[in-house]
Amino acid sequence: MFPSKLETWGLPISEAKEFNLPMIVADLPYAHETVGTYNGVCFFDVNDANDLKVKMKKAILKEDVFSLATYKNTSPNVCKSWNEVITKL
Repeated sequence: MFPSKLETWGLPISEAKEFNLPMIVADLPYAHETVGTYNGVCFFDVNDANDLKVKMKKAILKEDVFSLATYKNTSPNVCKSWNEVITKL
């Protein structure tokens, strides 16, 4: 579970992906970007504690709460490598 409202990139999300773990994460732009395309994620409304409670309970009871997330960043400011970052700087 990763409920942070104030992130620009969620390291725990990246770490969970590396180990192919299910995730319950904040339904915020940074989380969608960090999750990217991943099977086994559930987003929750960060302003609704009940939404988080319901989704956590379903996960604990092994009910179907996780699904495939797909995210494609369409920003023209996206760099695909460190070389691109250095070139743009």
